[in-house]
Amino acid sequence: MGLSDGLYKVSFQTPLGIGFGVAVLNGGTLLGGDSSIYYVGNYVLDGGTISAEITINEHSAVHGSESVLGTSRATLRLVGTAGDDSARFTGEAREAPGLAFRASLTRLR
Repeated sequence: MGLSDGLYKVSFQTPLGIGFGVAVLNGGTLLGGDSSIYYVGNYVLDGGTISAEITINEHSAVHGSESVLGTSRATLRLVGTAGDDSARFTGEAREAPGLAFRASLTRLR
């Protein structure tokens, strides 16, 4: 089995902070967002391994809400492990080199 299509809770962190959002996975495409950033990207499953390239961009300037990457526009390259209803990733954004990024997905529906 592999990661199922559906609605997922997203949690992510860097040394600059933590954040949460939602994402819809559907046949290799990921769409989602949070209160100020939207996410668009693609992922590939290979057994229990998942790789993804996700572009983030600001949709609303929210006072007190800062990106955990230090920038509101970036492209993340992520690799991780996937089960039936969850995945864990590590990676980085080329716009924030050297800043470790970790994320997890947990299926909601």
